[in-house]
Amino acid sequence: SGGEDYQLLFTGTKNKINKIQKHTSSKLTIIGQITNPSDPKISLIDNANNKIKFSQKGWDHFKES
Repeated sequence: SGGEDYQLLFTGTKNKINKIQKHTSSKLTIIGQITNPSDPKISLIDNANNKIKFSQKGWDHFKES
C-alpha cells in the first residue's frame, strides 16, 4: 500500500495462465482465485483457510499529506 511496488495483475483460467507462463520469461505469481463471480466480495484468506481482516485498501494518489 506504499505506492512504489508495481506488478501487472490479471485474471484467467489455470489453462490460460499456464499457456502465458510457457511463452514469457517473466515470473507469474498466483495470488488468489475467483470463487463466486456473482458475489463480488474480496476476502483475504491465509494458507490455513482463516479469514484475515485488512484495513489498508491501496495507495491514494490524490490524498493530500
